[in-house]
Amino acid sequence: MLRPALKILVLALLLALGARALWLQEQQDRSERLALQRQLQQESGELARLSAHLAQRTAWEQSLSDDHRRLNAWKIEEIAFDLHLAERELRLDQDFADAEALLQSASDLATGEEDPAWLSLRAALASDLLAVKSQPHVDVAAAYLRLQALTGLMAHLQAPQRLPSAVAPSHDATTSLPASASVASRWQAGWQSLLSLIRIQHSAARVPPLPSGLELSALRLRLQGLLQDAAWALLHRQTAVYHAALQQCDASLSQHALLLDAASLKLAHSELQELTALSFDLSPPGLDASLRAVRQLQGGAQ
Repeated sequence: MLRPALKILVLALLLALGARALWLQEQQDRSERLALQRQLQQESGELARLSAHLAQRTAWEQSLSDDHRRLNAWKIEEIAFDLHLAERELRLDQDFADAEALLQSASDLATGEEDPAWLSLRAALASDLLAVKSQPHVDVAAAYLRLQALTGLMAHLQAPQRLPSAVAPSHDATTSLPASASVASRWQAGWQSLLSLIRIQHSAARVPPLPSGLELSALRLRLQGLLQDAAWALLHRQTAVYHAALQQCDASLSQHALLLDAASLKLAHSELQELTALSFDLSPPGLDASLRAVRQLQGGAQ
């Protein structure tokens, strides 16, 4: 009787131990599941934060890309504006100094761009800038100011206080003889003085009189008018008219050289010769290559 009871007791004990083992395993599995769930939640939160950060970075990179595109578009438009101004300076005004400054500004804007689309523009700008630098530069503003200063000088030209010694009548010292001279010496000196007077009176080269105020004013106005014609031709790049006006002015000065102050006359001749040497018959280089390159960039930016 004891054996079946003992068997039942042992079996119950085994079942209890098995149940406890199962319960302990379930508790352990549950703890592991909870730990794994918490880890998954933490990883999900970290992944969400990483996703948000990635989205922000993507938006920031997109904004940088947009800013870069806008900056490039602005550079292209600025370069195109400088090129059109430079072309106008070359074609219409022939102002090589301003055209060079504008081309240099356009080249500086394109510096640092390594995109192959920009390289053709940079090469064209370098070539056009060198072509403009090789041209002879004429400082039109300086020439105009010199013409105005010369016009002011002509407005104040004065007649000499006396005629130059080369044309003034000479007075022979023999006309004044000491009282102790002999009668024969007096007659001889008088005769020589009379012959001298006769020769001067009938000389082909008649001594011109000093100009009147009206004649001097007319001469001043003519000279000023010729210089103003030269200034107009300078501003409008009319080289033939410019040279003709200065040559007429110089000829008028030479024609009335004996009637004007020698110092002012010499200065006026020197200025006229230097100004006449200037020429405005220049051949400005074209900017076609640079303009084509910038138009291609404008089309790509759109």
